[in-house]
Amino acid sequence: MNTTVSPSVPRPRSRALLVVLALFAGHLSWLLTRWGPAGWQPWLGNLWVVVVCVAAIGLIVRALPGRPQPERRGWRWVVAGLLAYVWGAAGWAGLELLTRTPPFPSVADLGYLLVAPCLAVAIFSFPRPALSRVAAWTLGLDLLVFLVAVGSWFWALLVVPALAADGSLLARGLAGLYPLLDLLLLTLLMEMALRGPSPPYLRWLGAAVASYACGDLIFALLTSQNRYQTGDLVDLCWPLAAVLCAVAVQTPVPVRSVPVGSVPVGAGAAEPPAASWLSRAGPALSFVLPYGAALTSAGFLVWCLENAPALAPLALVSMLLVTLLVAARQTLAWHEAQGLRLDLQRINASLEEQVRERTLEIRATFEGGLLSLGTALEARDFETAGHTERVVKWAHALGQALQLSAAELDSLVEGAYLHDLGKLAVPDQILLKPGKLTPEEWTVMQSHAARGHALAARLPHLSAGALDVIRHHHERWDGGGYPFGLSGQTIPRLARLFAVCDVYDALTSVRPYKAAWSAEAARAELQAQAGRHFDPESVQAFLTLDLDCVLTQGSPQPAAQEAQSRFEHRLQDHTRGLNEALGDAETLLTLARLSALPHSVERITRDVLSTLASAVAFDWGALMRADQDGIRSEVMWQVYALRPSPALPETIALPRGEGLIWSAIESGASLFIQNYADQPAANPQFVRQVQSVAFLPLVAAESEAVLMVVRAGSAEPWTPREQALLEAASRTLSTACQRASHLAALQRLARTDALTGLLSRRALEDDLQDRLRSAAASPDAGLDADPAPEAQGPVGLLLLDLGGFKTVNAAQGHPAGDEALRTVARILSQTFGPPVYRLGGDEFALLITPCSPEALAQAAQQARCAVKLALCPAFLGLSVHVGVASSVPCNGDQGSAGPGGPSTVEGLLHAADLQLSGEKAASRHAARPGLPHAEVAGLPGAESGAPYR
Repeated sequence: MNTTVSPSVPRPRSRALLVVLALFAGHLSWLLTRWGPAGWQPWLGNLWVVVVCVAAIGLIVRALPGRPQPERRGWRWVVAGLLAYVWGAAGWAGLELLTRTPPFPSVADLGYLLVAPCLAVAIFSFPRPALSRVAAWTLGLDLLVFLVAVGSWFWALLVVPALAADGSLLARGLAGLYPLLDLLLLTLLMEMALRGPSPPYLRWLGAAVASYACGDLIFALLTSQNRYQTGDLVDLCWPLAAVLCAVAVQTPVPVRSVPVGSVPVGAGAAEPPAASWLSRAGPALSFVLPYGAALTSAGFLVWCLENAPALAPLALVSMLLVTLLVAARQTLAWHEAQGLRLDLQRINASLEEQVRERTLEIRATFEGGLLSLGTALEARDFETAGHTERVVKWAHALGQALQLSAAELDSLVEGAYLHDLGKLAVPDQILLKPGKLTPEEWTVMQSHAARGHALAARLPHLSAGALDVIRHHHERWDGGGYPFGLSGQTIPRLARLFAVCDVYDALTSVRPYKAAWSAEAARAELQAQAGRHFDPESVQAFLTLDLDCVLTQGSPQPAAQEAQSRFEHRLQDHTRGLNEALGDAETLLTLARLSALPHSVERITRDVLSTLASAVAFDWGALMRADQDGIRSEVMWQVYALRPSPALPETIALPRGEGLIWSAIESGASLFIQNYADQPAANPQFVRQVQSVAFLPLVAAESEAVLMVVRAGSAEPWTPREQALLEAASRTLSTACQRASHLAALQRLARTDALTGLLSRRALEDDLQDRLRSAAASPDAGLDADPAPEAQGPVGLLLLDLGGFKTVNAAQGHPAGDEALRTVARILSQTFGPPVYRLGGDEFALLITPCSPEALAQAAQQARCAVKLALCPAFLGLSVHVGVASSVPCNGDQGSAGPGGPSTVEGLLHAADLQLSGEKAASRHAARPGLPHAEVAGLPGAESGAPYR
């Protein structure tokens, strides 16, 4: 099983990390200024350290569920190490608060001693690429060299003074144990560096270990000189280590393809070698380490002789051990280099053999193409079938008889294949003319040599000798030939040789202008033309050949036949591979086109799987998308399948964080699994219907999603070609999901009013159009139609307008007007439920079902009263006007639908607007009783009304 880690979306820096950094900055400011009561200074210093470490622990614990499963064990040990340090720091702070001078050893030392082992176990718990046996031995020897060389200094400078100090045996033992634990941490850092580039989170964790070890070493040196006090700047190293651990857990997993056998699923793999200078640090350090260790041991010996003669034997032993270890390490490196040299020689030999075979294949392919072209020239029936093959074999035999070189033989054969290429430009009435050619026709015929040369010169890799054969094979020894009238030795030798073969076959073959000659007559003609038409040497050599034997022995010998068979099989394989490559290219182009289409995710999924079905063998595929629904422990998957299995459920409950699907999502890794039922994390709902499966997370999608492709009846592994196509399909679906999400957001934005949150006029027109179309599909529907919105039946529309709204804006300000509009929106939504629409300004709309006259009148009264009641306390100057319309005329009033008719959107809007305008006019008449009724009837909208705005 292989996994290909795809680019994952980096995790954003959390606010918790900012809190940790702020606390660390506070600790730094305290160390620089020492603010606070003087008597509390030591206690405050330890308190700051504890607070920073506790905040870092909280951040790591919070981020732990989001890390890949294989990393979590290592992060738990990091948390254990930080908790141990918090125990030690808190214990030390308490002792300082109580006793001013804490005893040594104390309960705090228990926590301090556990930090280094916990961090060591954490580093080894994180997944890292496996090493070969030679690499593991080399790394082990390098670490032993470092341990002996640096450990000698640790022993002399830190351990020996601690063991010789005053105090109890336990106190001296603990004092000597601390430097040894720091040496362990430094050795772990050296191991990480020698391994080469590490994932970013391991680099940050290594920096944290280095900060902690440096703090311990500086503390040990200061303590040995009685110069350390709580609150020194060295106290910054330990909380800095906690901060670096917090940064490490926020670092995303890097991108790379690794075998699952070496790195568990979801593990962070090393970055590409060109990613940073760290890619070269490991080999460089491994090269420098032996020489640096030898110099370090020599320096330690010199120091001991001058400052601590009692330790000179230890220095000698250390130097001897370093020398032996370096010798063993260099010997191992020499053996490794020898093995690599032998491997390189074998690879070079294999490559040379492959180049030789490929050269022969290319040569055979080239000659096959030339033969095909020469045979195609014969299709015009100007020469006897088989002419090209005969002259090629005779020319090759003649060249061997005259002891031509291999290169000259190849040129002669190439020219023989294409010698009459120029006759393609000669018209058929000249080429196939049975009688004698006229002078003009003969001039055209003679031009075929030059034209053939011009055409052949465009063929790549065609030798100059072959071009000479094409251009000069009609030259005569006495200078009477064409196209240039060359004579004697000035005619290229290969052309002189081939002219004999070509004329002999022409004499013995039937042509449109002559009958075939006998072999004896043709031989006699060649002998007679020697020294006039032909090169005498070429004629004599040609007449010595057994021409029939040359033709019959043209079939390959058994060894050559086997080689030709192998070539044909390889050619078939190459052809099959080329066809597959062309099919894959077409599949990739189709996927690229699909990724640019603005279709729904479901449609794109089916199109992608349909496209894959022509290139990848699988039984069914599905896009599985997670839907949280507020439940973090369970996720429901929506399955969109091209060929769904009969036993495949439509929704599947999968616990978060468990199973191979979640491993793919959390790590961004594409999993290609063979024998799915044998996997420990296999989902029992799939085991019976899955043999081989591929899980491809959609890393660019905004929601958690996986493309699942299944082979139900075959356990064949996924080939690299199939994996590449499936990866391309997952990228297409990722883009489709992202585009669908953006389109959905844009559609919501276009259909939503920004001020009130109601649906917009565009949404009203779309919904009205859908309902009118549904009503038109059921012409018999009447007032008793099903009131459900999706049912077919009449459509009712209610328009609501606020009178005096401009007065409120002018008197109380636009914020008050906006609040009034939001109040109306809220009341209408609470009273009628969605959908409620705002058309713009102070106008609102509702769709009413059922839309009988009684229902419309009741809805109008209910809307009018509810809005008036809500606006009455704060907006006394506002009035409410309502207009209604139905797609079926009420009380026989056919004109109520307006000029657009009751079956159109504009007709309904116009009809409702007419009634709304009439109510406004009536309201103004009631407010001004002296206005004549005729004038009210003539007000705009009172009767005829302006079209809906």
